[in-house]
Amino acid sequence: MKAYSVSDIKRINKELEKEFIEKGEFLKVINDMRHDFLRELESMKQNFLKLIDELFARQKMLEERIEKLERRIVEEERIIEFRELPKEEALRIIKEYIRKHPGCTTSQIIEDLRLDPPLVAEVLKELEEKGEVEGLEPK
Repeated sequence: MKAYSVSDIKRINKELEKEFIEKGEFLKVINDMRHDFLRELESMKQNFLKLIDELFARQKMLEERIEKLERRIVEEERIIEFRELPKEEALRIIKEYIRKHPGCTTSQIIEDLRLDPPLVAEVLKELEEKGEVEGLEPK
């Protein structure tokens, strides 16, 4: 067994203290970095969750707008199924409509009575020729 002098022990003790201090400072730096990393990670997590919430809110808003647009399209895409009537019956119905709706337009007659446009045009031309109605040019 080797014998150590007091000065050897003091020197070894100082070296060990220095090494422990350096290792302790190193561990402190590592621990501080770990805490900083965890704080940054938590901040990123919160930002990510906010972003997800915002994306869901935007998705919901877009879905609502799409639904609204789809409803408008359905409402505006009215399909008119025209009735097929003999000309004499169409003449009677159109005359009655004009009597009840003075100043009506050709398109109103077509839409409200659901009559074939060429038939309505033919009947109106005939009524105009007889002097029973007067067609006006659109303004």
